[in-house]
Amino acid sequence: MDEHSPSRTNNDSPANSMNIVDMLNQMGISDPRLQMLAEFMKHQNPPQDKRIPAEEEKIKLKRIIGRYKQLKHENMVLMEKNDALASALGACPYCWGEDVGCEICNGKGVPGAYVPNTSAFVEYVLPAVRKLRLFRGKEQGVPADSGAETKVNAKSQHTNINQKEV
Repeated sequence: MDEHSPSRTNNDSPANSMNIVDMLNQMGISDPRLQMLAEFMKHQNPPQDKRIPAEEEKIKLKRIIGRYKQLKHENMVLMEKNDALASALGACPYCWGEDVGCEICNGKGVPGAYVPNTSAFVEYVLPAVRKLRLFRGKEQGVPADSGAETKVNAKSQHTNINQKEV
């Protein structure tokens, strides 16, 4: 096979087609995690007697890059949700008080360690509290309109008013 052949073997000599790592570098993708994945894939090539067309490798690489971008986006969304929930519960958004080596809270940022963010609390926690009270009321035979819901609403409004005054 000459050096201009469209397929390559497990052999990574310069005479062979561009490998995945080279393609990533050429595309300007320098994320170390993706580079590590490409290095791993490079060592997972089939035996030398089987050949992979360069086009197939490019298609696989595009799929990997697409999946990487999707996972990166999902991670960002989940990190934002984590931050919002930690804020709603007054917890450290990095470790939730579970890491004594945390640079933010030294492991003391459990829920309730900080003053919860009122709007985040109303958005994320209050609906669950209302549902729990409603469920427990039904378990104990308390009618849904017993006033428990009203007390929660009144307290929520009172908290919002107090925070606006501060």
